[in-house]
Amino acid sequence: MLGNFAQHIFVDPADPSSNYGLATNHLKVPFNMVTFNDGYHITHHVNSHCHWSDMPLHFIKHIDKYEHGGAICVTGVNFVDMSIAVFTGNLEWLADRIVQLRPDPLTKPQLVEMLRLRLRPIRSQTIGPTQKGIFVLNQLFWVGAWRCGFPFAAVPALFAPVFYAISVAIMA
Repeated sequence: MLGNFAQHIFVDPADPSSNYGLATNHLKVPFNMVTFNDGYHITHHVNSHCHWSDMPLHFIKHIDKYEHGGAICVTGVNFVDMSIAVFTGNLEWLADRIVQLRPDPLTKPQLVEMLRLRLRPIRSQTIGPTQKGIFVLNQLFWVGAWRCGFPFAAVPALFAPVFYAISVAIMA
């Protein structure tokens, strides 16, 4: 769960649905060799049909799109290190490890401010029928998995409604 959290922690509030701004790419990390390039997580979102062995090449071939999309790419940082840096407020350390794809690099204070901006909650004005439908389908899946004998499915089946209620209360 910590890995998934770290992959999606820096969402671009200007365009939260952009595949380039809702995840991170982790470059030059050993875990990519044993996790089927899971660190190329933006690439996974941009092209979910891209085979894991082609992800680094896809990233290089389309680097201009990553640059234009405001992708956050870090070097030598694994998911746990990224999470710890965020939890401890050590964004300066993380800023030192950002690979800037832009022709006009940001200064370290600008990078830290960008990271802070992307850590802020993104509030939707309303929870529409689409979000409600997705929630219901998600719940049916977890309850079904739980009833079919997957005991750990009980965790999301029981806690997702609590988080949903909290999000509805916050947006009210």
